[in-house]
Amino acid sequence: MASWFAVQYRDEAKQNRDQSDKLRAQADQLRDEDRQVNYQALNLRRQLYDAQMSRIQVAWELNDRNSIPKLLDSQRPAQTGGTDLRGFEWYFWQRRKPTPIYTLPEESVVHSDGRHLATFMKGAQGRGLTLWDAATGTKITTLPPDPQGIGCMVFSPDGRFRATADRTKTGSLLRLYEAAGAKLLRSWECPVEIYAMEFRQDGKRLAGTCADGTAHVWDVETGTPLSTFRWPHPNSVFSGASIAGALACFAVQGPLATVSELRLSDPFPITSRSMTLVFRPNTGRLLWSGHSQIDGKEHVTVCDPDTGQMAVLCSGMIPSGSALSPDGKIFAQFYEPGTDPGTFLLGLFLFDAETGREVQRLLPVGTVPRCVAWTPDSKRIAAGCQDCAVIVWDTNTWREVETIRGHKGEVTDVSFTADGKHLISSDSDETKAWDISGDADAHAVFPNRRPFFSTPEFSFSADGAHLAALGGPQQMVTIWDVKGRQVERTITGSSSGLGLVFSPREDRLAHWLPWSSVVWLSGVGAGPEVSLGSAGGDPAFEILGCQFSSDGRTLAYCVAHPKTRGSLERRIIVGAWNLETRKQNPTIDLGEGHPPDQLGAIRLSESPALSADCQSVALRFKGEETLTVCDATNGKRLLNTDIVSTFAVFSPNGRLIAGCNHKDGTLAVWDTETRKRVATLNQVGSPAYPAVFSPDSRRVAAVTADGVHVWNLDTQNEVLSLKGMKSVQFSPDGRFFACGDAEGNIHVWNVEPKE
Repeated sequence: MASWFAVQYRDEAKQNRDQSDKLRAQADQLRDEDRQVNYQALNLRRQLYDAQMSRIQVAWELNDRNSIPKLLDSQRPAQTGGTDLRGFEWYFWQRRKPTPIYTLPEESVVHSDGRHLATFMKGAQGRGLTLWDAATGTKITTLPPDPQGIGCMVFSPDGRFRATADRTKTGSLLRLYEAAGAKLLRSWECPVEIYAMEFRQDGKRLAGTCADGTAHVWDVETGTPLSTFRWPHPNSVFSGASIAGALACFAVQGPLATVSELRLSDPFPITSRSMTLVFRPNTGRLLWSGHSQIDGKEHVTVCDPDTGQMAVLCSGMIPSGSALSPDGKIFAQFYEPGTDPGTFLLGLFLFDAETGREVQRLLPVGTVPRCVAWTPDSKRIAAGCQDCAVIVWDTNTWREVETIRGHKGEVTDVSFTADGKHLISSDSDETKAWDISGDADAHAVFPNRRPFFSTPEFSFSADGAHLAALGGPQQMVTIWDVKGRQVERTITGSSSGLGLVFSPREDRLAHWLPWSSVVWLSGVGAGPEVSLGSAGGDPAFEILGCQFSSDGRTLAYCVAHPKTRGSLERRIIVGAWNLETRKQNPTIDLGEGHPPDQLGAIRLSESPALSADCQSVALRFKGEETLTVCDATNGKRLLNTDIVSTFAVFSPNGRLIAGCNHKDGTLAVWDTETRKRVATLNQVGSPAYPAVFSPDSRRVAAVTADGVHVWNLDTQNEVLSLKGMKSVQFSPDGRFFACGDAEGNIHVWNVEPKE
């Protein structure tokens, strides 16, 4: 009986084990299926992320800025199942302000004082005005159209008043209102039609220029006329809207009777704005321009409303538009194309308002400004352009800080709000307000005097704080402070360079000259350049490239064998310096161990690539079409790829290698550990420049004939493209993404994560 129970127990135990194994297998299968589902879901989310980045790219190119914030928000972790899929390109777009904060369709700006905005609706009968809060776009009031039509309107600088000059049968009726309301404070008549008006900075005086060649000044509190100035040349006419008023560059000292006419060489430092009159800050004097039919010239006069004195200040060509900085120190001017032989000077010109000396010239050649404005603190200046863009510069460095593209027509008016945080721009169809606050470091342009034609000719320090580039006379090395945007150091002469690379552990860089074997070490600050001597110990060697080890203690190099220097094929020797002892390690001749007809040689137009750990080198041997990876310490072949490329690059982690296939126009990426191709990125064209990996090795960039392209290696989709760029680099810390353009400028974008 006991035996029967024992057998029965064993059978039941076996059945239980079998059942447990079956359940365990089912659980494993479910877990595998769950992992597969999660993987598929993650892959779909990655694909969606790439698609959204492509949509943002298209929206940017089509000036559809309103949709960009929504597309960015859809890829935050809270919207993607808690997984953060964002790469550097997400922060690149997030920081690319400005974004529109409001749009006033079919409204065109008449005038803005930074606090209020006066517009009229396109096609509206009688041009009835609408007043808005400039910062929020909230409508304040709508004023009924005047039967005679409003001739001109202006806000007082102190924000208290709004003055209008309405045409009448006998002249003009001036009305003074509260700035933000319809309450009429007082009115008075002028017997002549008024073309334009201007308040004095304290709001106590109002000046107007009239159709009969006179200018009048009134007391704002009483409407009493104080002074009348008549143009010194008879039969003078004013162009009103086209000339808009002028200001002169010279400070007038002493009695006006002592001021003589000044004859200046072109371009005359005279400027105009959307008024024919302007009060000079801190002087109370009035600057007034007009065109004389007698001598055919534009003249600028200076008028003293308190004494009634008047004198011709200067004569010459009046620009098409301008603006005096609120602090009275700088004025900007521009010319209409074709208005004068001197208009070959396209662009925005900045002059010192005291001396007339040109201090800066802005805008690329061919860009036509249509309007200009300053921030209240004079720290930024903006120009609305014919190509539908608004460009903003920092006046401390004269660097371009924003380029706003959101209009469908040329920009006809631009202004800043009182706090300087918003910019208001208008075309013939609509008015837009843009948030330009914050992210002042999002984009910086570093001017370099050497176009980028081949390999990346600039490099970041390990912490991203410094940028070094080659350019200028004698291959000068320039080192910038990225945050301060200031030049820290320039290196010229025999110790300048053709190539350069930063150390990963400290702020020093290695640079070398063409056709030389000498490598120099320099710090970012003051101090001598230190020569490491000839690479390979032979002055006849030609340096092809250098790479610091990850600990910064070793500097590896590749040089061309002296016997093949200048020939069509070059034999490669690899070596390294111990930077602590300044001694060279034994060199490796890549020709050893290879067939005699190969000799480790590469073609003259090619350069080898060193891995980040200095342990591997990639090159294309003579007689072979594809890239080979060799051990840099012993010369042995590690990997034969199918990449038909002139150049190659290793990823920062040393595992991946990428090169551009010239035969089929693809960018191929190989894994050196699995010895397999892991990505084939199509539709690249024929890249002539090396690819660059992002610091996390998840993105790869290449330069083609039309610009820079960046791919997500997880999905093999393109996530960013920048037209017209010729070179590309990432900072080692991942905070900056940079490109070099055809003019030699380096554009640096801050892509540091920021919510």
